[in-house]
Amino acid sequence: MDDFNEWLQFARFDLEAAQLVHAQNKLPTVVIFHCHQCIEKVLKALWIRHGLAIFKTHDVRMLHQRICDHESWLKEFADGIIDIQGYFSKTRYPGGDLLTRDDAAQCMVITEVFFSALTTR
Repeated sequence: MDDFNEWLQFARFDLEAAQLVHAQNKLPTVVIFHCHQCIEKVLKALWIRHGLAIFKTHDVRMLHQRICDHESWLKEFADGIIDIQGYFSKTRYPGGDLLTRDDAAQCMVITEVFFSALTTR
């Protein structure tokens, strides 16, 4: 399996994990974490497809901005990427802001549409 497809396979695993947990209507933080991971891995797969070197970062906004020149269809997801990144920091560190099921539902929609858009290209 090439690197591009391997990254996409791992992104799909994160999407499926998010969907499973979301279906139980529990653990919104876990749902959001896996949504972010899915998007991050898709963006890194696209970097690989274009021969760009991947570096360690979880900042999907930066990954998104730098790949848009190569994948213009991604521009329509800029607002969703910003939303996902904003939620993500709350999944990693306690800070008093609790994430809700509605937050998780919003992240699921963004992630599913994003992943679906990738697979139709």
